[in-house]
Amino acid sequence: MAALAISDLTQPKVVTWFRLYASLLCIFGAGLMVAGLFLFEPARSRFPDVEMDKLGVVLMGFTFFGVHAVALLPVRKQWLWTYSLVVIALGVGSCFLPFCIPMLIFWVKRETKSYFSYVDKIPVA
Repeated sequence: MAALAISDLTQPKVVTWFRLYASLLCIFGAGLMVAGLFLFEPARSRFPDVEMDKLGVVLMGFTFFGVHAVALLPVRKQWLWTYSLVVIALGVGSCFLPFCIPMLIFWVKRETKSYFSYVDKIPVA
């Protein structure tokens, strides 16, 4: 049996679902950045720390956007499979739990690992 070339592998459906998930969270992060810039106006506030709150929301949005944008890179490397696994695992602790658990189950399957050229270090018996 000949080894499959990387170009011979079709993209698993879980990769498509993950890209949709990461895209939605990128949009969420961009929305947080916009909300931080325009919704917190010091002139309307009775609290002195509005500028710090504004900066905090913008930085949180930037972090959300950046973490999920890296996961959308169009490369099929071992490190991206691991990085995406961590992104899915972090989503388990949020309101995305019903979506992340099935995605996590399918993400660790052999087809997805093969798609990202992931090689298991521990041989399967």
